[in-house]
Amino acid sequence: PDAHLKFFQELLPYYEEDDFLCVHAGLHPDKGPVNQQPEEILLNIREKFFYSDRVWEKLIIFGHSPGLHAYSTVMPYNMVHSNNILGIDTGAVFDGRLTCYEVREQIFFQSFQEKGKWRIVRFGLADVR
Repeated sequence: PDAHLKFFQELLPYYEEDDFLCVHAGLHPDKGPVNQQPEEILLNIREKFFYSDRVWEKLIIFGHSPGLHAYSTVMPYNMVHSNNILGIDTGAVFDGRLTCYEVREQIFFQSFQEKGKWRIVRFGLADVR
């Protein structure tokens, strides 16, 4: 329906709350607030974002770049950073391992296939620090 199409056309390329921001790839540390950054940056940035020394005011949750240990059954340690960013890309495009994060409860859920069966595991943020 037209109302659904209008909804999708009006979506922003990020989701922001008072204490966190979700974005596909990340933010450029020198380009101002999220609403002033080009969509191409929000969808494609990698190293300039997650190797930056900038400490973000709110938690930035991102994907797009699988962690170094993306194929473990636990979140990759390298994606939880002290500068207030959290990468949740665990390489679903490669092996189907999909991870999501429940912000308020600080709980991860991860689905993956093991011995031909799909499993879902749940673990807390404290388990990956």
